[in-house]
Parts: sequence; structure tokens; C-alpha cells
Amino acid sequence: MTVRDQDPLQAEILREVAEEIREDQYKKLWKKIGPYVTAIVIALLAAAGGYEYYKYAKRQTELKESFELQDALVMLRDGKVEDAAASLRDMSKNAKSGYRFLAAMHYAGVLTEQNNPADAVAVLDELAANPETPVPLQRIALLNKVALAADLPDADYEALSAELAPMTGPTDPWAADALELTAVLALRRNDTDKAKASLQSIVGLQNIPDAVRQRASENLSLLNETKPAK
Repeated sequence: MTVRDQDPLQAEILREVAEEIREDQYKKLWKKIGPYVTAIVIALLAAAGGYEYYKYAKRQTELKESFELQDALVMLRDGKVEDAAASLRDMSKNAKSGYRFLAAMHYAGVLTEQNNPADAVAVLDELAANPETPVPLQRIALLNKVALAADLPDADYEALSAELAPMTGPTDPWAADALELTAVLALRRNDTDKAKASLQSIVGLQNIPDAVRQRASENLSLLNETKPAK
């Protein structure tokens, strides 16, 4: 079924469902950065104090870069966006410690706020593909990349959906997020069956917030009530 074949009312309903899911995803995913940033920083610092306390030079580098990242975030908070972006970009490319991953994630956020989604997608794609990136941050980067890439003019919805597929299993901790985005991508290409299947999978997941399950259930009901175009 093509967009031309859709009943205008049906098309509008599907668009609203997709937009509601996407907007919630976008806001929720960026909010998830904070806890993981904290956890990763703690892990990095713990690691620095582990293996023979590391070499002095490496500890000094990590400490120096932690302050550099903090300074960049303070500049961002104070509205010095260009200076903050330059610092984060430099750290994401040249930092020697794990703080470069956090800098890259924040840099992608700045690019997004500056209405530069294509460059943000490129940063997130590199972050997600880098085997040295901590796994939780890899997942966040991939989810955000897909959410942003879906709005680009040349978006390949099927390819983006395929990238999410490994995260949609029922035991994956990111399954609900990946399935919601999969539903959005399916609706973008007018595949309501795929969207319904993804939302139904969310409803059946264990250990997810009630609000997520309820939203999926409500959107599923709305799609089920939508009559297919003749």
C-alpha cells in the first residue's frame, strides 16, 4: 500500500501515532545519557585505581580530561555553545581516555540542538560502531542515531530497522526502546503489520515501566481500529 492509496484519515492517524512514538523516544533516549555517563565515569575511575593503580601518567591524563569535559559542559550550560562544541569535538577525536566517548555523545547532542542532524548521525554512528565504546553507550548512540537518521531526507527505513533488530529480543535490556523505534520506521514505510507486531512485542516484555507498556498498548489499539485502505 502506497501513501497515495491511503485514506486521508487513516494516513493522518498513522502519522500521529508514529510522531507520538518518535517524539517520546527522542526525549527519553537523551535523558538516559545522564545515568550512564555517571556509571561509566565511575567505572573509568575505578579502573584507573585497579590494575596497579595504573601508571601515574595515565591517571594524570584521565584526571585532566575529566576536568576538560566538565569545563565543556559548564560552557554549554552557560550558553557558550560554540566554545563548548569546539571543546567536545576536540575531545571526541583526541582524548586518550574513555572520556572521549562521553565527549562524542555530548557533541552529538550539541549538533542536534543546532539543527545539524546529519553531522550528529555521523558522530553517533562512529560511536556506536567503535568496539572500544562501552556497550551501554554504544546502545544509546545507536538508538539516538536511528531516531535522528529517520528524519533525514534520504532515510532508509528498512536499513535502520535492520540495525535495531539485534536489540529487539525479549531479553535485551533495550528491547522496548528498539521496538518502539522499529514501530516508527514501519509506519514511515506504511507497514502497519510490522508496526503492530513491534508494539505487541513491547506489551509482552517483562520488567519494563508500566507507562511504556501502556503507551504501546494504546497505540496498538489505535492501529487496530484503523481500517485498511481499499
